[in-house]
Amino acid sequence: LDALHRADRPDPYSRGSERSDPNRFRNYHRGDSKSHINWRLSAKANQLIVSESPDYRLPSLYFVLDSNANNWPRASHFEEAIRILSSLLEESRARRWLSGIILDGKREHVRSQSDLEALFDRLSILERSANSTDTKTAIFAGHIRITYVEHAVSVIDWNGRKLL
Repeated sequence: LDALHRADRPDPYSRGSERSDPNRFRNYHRGDSKSHINWRLSAKANQLIVSESPDYRLPSLYFVLDSNANNWPRASHFEEAIRILSSLLEESRARRWLSGIILDGKREHVRSQSDLEALFDRLSILERSANSTDTKTAIFAGHIRITYVEHAVSVIDWNGRKLL
């Protein structure tokens, strides 16, 4: 997942004192959203102060998996993909990057830990499906595809870069 993290999107969890304070503050600049003004600090400072939450700069990821048996020559490859996907889901949720999953062309949002646990329950019993249609989900920015390429399970980002 570190390969996905851009330099212009600093990780709020890796910086000493910022680790305990998820919000940073700065003076208001023309064009800033009024909804980001911290009115309590602005009153104390006698000038407009804007809260900069690091959340809006974090990546928003969807993981894409198609269970069609035609895409997975062997059951063991599909099981490996599920293990890799589960690890990526857990890590991206911990980093607050996870938006959801696109499973067999159906988008599911993951907004809470209970959503993630329910998804893990479904993935634990998911098998290659001979009945599912071969969906070709369009890959957009923030989509990570777990697939079988060149005799191995691969993780490919939206730019076609092989991450694993």
